[in-house]
Amino acid sequence: MIDPVADVFFGDGNTKEIHNAQELMQQVAATPKARQLYAQRLVEFAYGRQPNSFDQCVADQIGAKLATNATILN
Repeated sequence: MIDPVADVFFGDGNTKEIHNAQELMQQVAATPKARQLYAQRLVEFAYGRQPNSFDQCVADQIGAKLATNATILN
């Protein structure tokens, strides 16, 4: 039997006890850094090129929407 429980450090100075993969993904998605990185990769994919300094404002807008639990489609 595999024990899925682990203490995970999310980079904010604290560790959280995680009990399964779904809980891990929810905690990762709740971190500001993960939202920021996701938004940056989404912009990179949408433009089909490496990001540049002009793209950051778009990534910031997407990250802000994700922080309010809005979808990227609104």
